[in-house]
Amino acid sequence: MMDDRRSADNQDDERKWLEEVYRQMFFVAYSRMKNKADALDVVQESWVRILSKMNSLREPHKLIPWAKTIVNHTALNIIKRKMLERGKYEDYAVKNHLLRMTLREEELASEVKGQLDHLEDDMQALIVYKYFYGYKDHEIADALQLPVGTVKIRIHRCREKLKRMLEGEQDSPKKKST
Repeated sequence: MMDDRRSADNQDDERKWLEEVYRQMFFVAYSRMKNKADALDVVQESWVRILSKMNSLREPHKLIPWAKTIVNHTALNIIKRKMLERGKYEDYAVKNHLLRMTLREEELASEVKGQLDHLEDDMQALIVYKYFYGYKDHEIADALQLPVGTVKIRIHRCREKLKRMLEGEQDSPKKKST
């Protein structure tokens, strides 16, 4: 009786874990394909690849990142295949270049987000409002009840500080901004 309950709990845990893997795979596929039907196709094709290559996964605890990488590559391959089928070789080259740029932008955004924690709270707020939420300088100035020129100067200083931090010349964290 007790073994049946444990077995059911294990099956429920496995189901939840697989649903999480699927959810993350779908998110990656949808972000690439911009279309639910195509994203579902990418996830299905990726599952087939994952299952056929499962024995090559050296560290099972890294299944989710591995699966997301496979989904990303599968999506890119499908995009390339569709563009080639349409005979739009020039579009293919442009799209391929844009996809590489997008991947680099995602990496850079991730690096910037990691460095934001090393900025003072007021500097973090300026960067988040400006670059993550897309507020205009005058909107930030209104919200913070500051002159627009002050906001522009502080954003410039924040960008310069982030640039130095990303280049490895970190200032001491949590200094007060002026």
